[in-house]
Amino acid sequence: MYQTEADFREERRRRLLYGFFGVSMFLTVVICAVLLFLVLAPPQGQRRLGSVSQFAVGEVVAVPVKRLELTKVLPKAPNWSEDIIYVVKQPNEGYQAFLSLDPVTGCKLNWNGEVQRFVDGCSQTRYMLSGRNATDATTLVSTPQHMIEMPVEVQGSDVYVMDRMLRRDRQQ
Repeated sequence: MYQTEADFREERRRRLLYGFFGVSMFLTVVICAVLLFLVLAPPQGQRRLGSVSQFAVGEVVAVPVKRLELTKVLPKAPNWSEDIIYVVKQPNEGYQAFLSLDPVTGCKLNWNGEVQRFVDGCSQTRYMLSGRNATDATTLVSTPQHMIEMPVEVQGSDVYVMDRMLRRDRQQ
């Protein structure tokens, strides 16, 4: 069967319409995916720690998070792909979050439930549940450093740690 000039034009027009339809559908999917990401992604500088129901009052919970911007600028901080945040829920429904790195040595801090202290694996320095240095030993050269506390926000039923600020050496 032979095709006429009109058949060729009709086929070309159909191909153009299918091509236009395919490109428009692809762009629609891309735009919807970007909008969905923007709506569901936490704001820049926030890392989700979990839902409110995951944390019990007075219990220390270790939460791994993707490497924080904060640890990239800390001296002596190891170059790990993720950081550990220790989260403690307070009786007043507030939260405290501490970076699991010793502020002086840069070594990993571990929670020791038997003595109710955070312990530096390198220097054996101990920190209380509030993040304060348990020894409070002051020398002529230095004052005791407290754990690095990260600001926490609760949004709806989710708990977030803020990666843009830090509170150190707070007075209690």
